[in-house]
Amino acid sequence: MSDASTLTLSPTCPVCKMLLPALRSLAHAERAWLDVVLASDGARAEHAAFVQREGLGEFGYVLSTPLAVAHQVASCRMRC
Repeated sequence: MSDASTLTLSPTCPVCKMLLPALRSLAHAERAWLDVVLASDGARAEHAAFVQREGLGEFGYVLSTPLAVAHQVASCRMRC
């Protein structure tokens, strides 16, 4: 049985980028029971490039404006 955890992030946020190594480590260490899903909003091409550039293909990735708004991804982009 697996639980899922969703992390919202922005491809342009330096703090989000700094968290990626810890996320990979956590996902690997807890892979027996945890599935990590990344979520954001914006242009599909920008996110596809981000996934490829950062090697995030192992994670589920969702583009959802309502989810990003609920998790304040837009405010992350403004602060970073």
